[in-house]
Amino acid sequence: MKGNTRNDKPYLAMGIMVLCGLLLLGCGQKTVSQSPHHSIKSVLTDRGLLLILESVYFSFNSAQLNDSALSVIGQIVDIIGEYPNSHVAIDGYTDDRGSTAYNLRLSTARAESVKSALVAHGVLAERLTAQGFGASNPIADNRTAEGRQRNRRVEILILKPIDIPNK
Repeated sequence: MKGNTRNDKPYLAMGIMVLCGLLLLGCGQKTVSQSPHHSIKSVLTDRGLLLILESVYFSFNSAQLNDSALSVIGQIVDIIGEYPNSHVAIDGYTDDRGSTAYNLRLSTARAESVKSALVAHGVLAERLTAQGFGASNPIADNRTAEGRQRNRRVEILILKPIDIPNK
């Protein structure tokens, strides 16, 4: 949107609320470009609003959030706050270096790290589910250092009510 700045949170909240309304009406996958935050990519899917944290990367062999991740966490808390009745899935990923079992453990630790940060910022733990998927679903080429860095990521899905897991 022309004129959007980092301080235009009402536009972001309104855009996401409208998109979730469309989602509940049965719209399929659609890329959302309304976010003024360049570090968050929003994609409307059949399951809910997917928030891809494009700058929340992890160092090789690490589940510790980097400095840029901590600023993005605050933005994610604001977005999640717009949906107080929605459950949130936090999916962790790795690059393809290491064994399948190791990458599964590391990706789970990454998802748990983001979950802990969200809880520390006031999101109820009962609303959050963290899961690791290892090197599955790469978003970049693992043959390059840049690609591997992009694949060490976390994705957050604000679920539609039908997809909320039973506890």
